[in-house]
Amino acid sequence: MFRQELALVGYVCVALVGLYFLAQSWWHQSNDGTLYWIFINAQFLVLIYSNLMLKSVWSFLIVQSMGAVILGGTGSMSVYTWAVFMIAGAIIFTERLYNSFFDRRPVLYAIPPLLVGMGSWYAVSVSYYITHAQLLVQIVAFLVSGFGVYTFNRQLHNDQRVLVKLTQEVQYDALTGARNWMMFRDDLERAFSKVHHNRQTSLIVFDVDHFKSVNDTFGHLAGNQVLMATCSTVQQVLSEVGAADTLYRTGGEEFAIVLVDRTPEMARQITELCQIRLRRLIVRDQGEQIRITASFGVTTMTRHDRNATEAFRRADKNLYQSKRMGRDRITV
Repeated sequence: MFRQELALVGYVCVALVGLYFLAQSWWHQSNDGTLYWIFINAQFLVLIYSNLMLKSVWSFLIVQSMGAVILGGTGSMSVYTWAVFMIAGAIIFTERLYNSFFDRRPVLYAIPPLLVGMGSWYAVSVSYYITHAQLLVQIVAFLVSGFGVYTFNRQLHNDQRVLVKLTQEVQYDALTGARNWMMFRDDLERAFSKVHHNRQTSLIVFDVDHFKSVNDTFGHLAGNQVLMATCSTVQQVLSEVGAADTLYRTGGEEFAIVLVDRTPEMARQITELCQIRLRRLIVRDQGEQIRITASFGVTTMTRHDRNATEAFRRADKNLYQSKRMGRDRITV
């Protein structure tokens, strides 16, 4: 998380340093110091908004410490005010942990940042000689700007949720939650390219045995329950072995698993574990108990494969060998 935010942390620190030097340059050029305090106001806004955006604790500590150093240049930062400053920033930073709460109560989302900003200006007014008119102007400016930042942040948050939803719809199967055929095709090509960099990649394909019989006997809704339970069971196995997000639904009752950096023996062990879990699975639908099994085909990509499709065909051929041998089998 921290590495992903390094660029953002750098931008925020540069902005704070830039605003500091702008404030210092206007300190003596403004008769009443109004422009100076405007830049201080901007620093408050940058700090508060960054606390809302950052997710890594290390990112927060770096930015907040930089803010303390910058504001310390005004001579108003003591040990006490530094502690209060860090605590106030932490309060805003922890809002990200309660996104679901604030999504239902958007007004409450803006209260901690606004209170922290107003408290900061009160602390400044105590340390410096600022007329009541100047203080009122800066607080109003902060509230207006803060509301604008709040509105922008909420809109950005909503846009991100829409983007996540669209990405989910494009990349994942709506019924089972597994990745879809399009993602399988792209990820398989990427996995195949790693074979030429001495990285072992295995491919597992499987489908639910006698699935048409399940639909004909219990109905399509029961069939959907079987597919969802199958996917959930296999996904649990993959999560346990550290191979999450590698399950794909490639057809009706057909699935595939792409394993990068796993030896052929490890791929077989994972397949056997999936087979055992599916044998134990009981799907209940309207009082009926449905037991299922699956047939598996496993292969390892090699440099001799001309392309990823050739490896997929080999795994598929192994799958149908399992079915010809009586189903509920693994062919490597």
